[in-house]
Amino acid sequence: MKLQVLENHNIRFSILYILAALLFSGNSAQAKPVLAGHVEAELISEISSIVPGEPFWVALKLRMDNDWHINWLNPGDFGLAPTIAWQLPEGFKAGEIEWPIPERLIFSPFVGFGYEGEKILPVKISPPKSVLPGTEIRIEAAADWVVCGEVCIPGGAKLSLELNVIKSSSLPDTNWAQLFENFRNEAAQVDSSYRVSSKLTEKALIISVAENSSNNMQIDSLIFFPEFNGLIKNAASQKLSKDEFGYVLEIERDPLGVTPPERLEGILVLRKYNDSKIIKTNLKFDVLLNKN
Repeated sequence: MKLQVLENHNIRFSILYILAALLFSGNSAQAKPVLAGHVEAELISEISSIVPGEPFWVALKLRMDNDWHINWLNPGDFGLAPTIAWQLPEGFKAGEIEWPIPERLIFSPFVGFGYEGEKILPVKISPPKSVLPGTEIRIEAAADWVVCGEVCIPGGAKLSLELNVIKSSSLPDTNWAQLFENFRNEAAQVDSSYRVSSKLTEKALIISVAENSSNNMQIDSLIFFPEFNGLIKNAASQKLSKDEFGYVLEIERDPLGVTPPERLEGILVLRKYNDSKIIKTNLKFDVLLNKN
């Protein structure tokens, strides 16, 4: 399967987005799942009722058809990251999307970063203390995405969610609470037991990883997902080697030569094999990018 990608990254989706905007602008807000092309979208909540002043989590739940995917924060070589535009009751505030760990999606000679199957994109909602118990609030969201298979197609849906307001002791929504728990168990975390540093040479990005508690660190595989798009050649092999301090990951730079960021942010997925078991660590990091 070969993915069709327009060469100019700045205009590759502009015409399609104009068409998509016309297509989805007439959708009314929905409380049920919405099927939009190759994606089923739904707005869900971790709790069944909310409490004044207590933040809670909602999520954009997306289910993709087989052989189709949506993108991560950094889409890689094709597509665009999903976005959510919120319409909230007065005094409510929405945080940023919390991104699940992506996969490397290979459509030679291109590589994207994204998700297949079903994923949730959680967002923290903070209600004001002034919201009245005994009332019902309505949360609306206009979600947009690009879904990719053999081609990349813009899509979107207008979604809504109604929740009751109670005085105290909100309860989990049994339909969705496990999805949120699974997300937290798999999410990338800052881990002080690891030291990460980075260096940029003329031809490569070099990431060094060491474990503070041991000089005998054993890693069987290491994959880097950069938040900044354009620093590395996404389809290049990520070469793992060992030195006296830990492990070194070397990745070819993007030949387009964009201006590099001051700091390197991203996720490292570490896998260790122990007694026939895979131990996986999803490490989130933000370090100075050494350019000397």
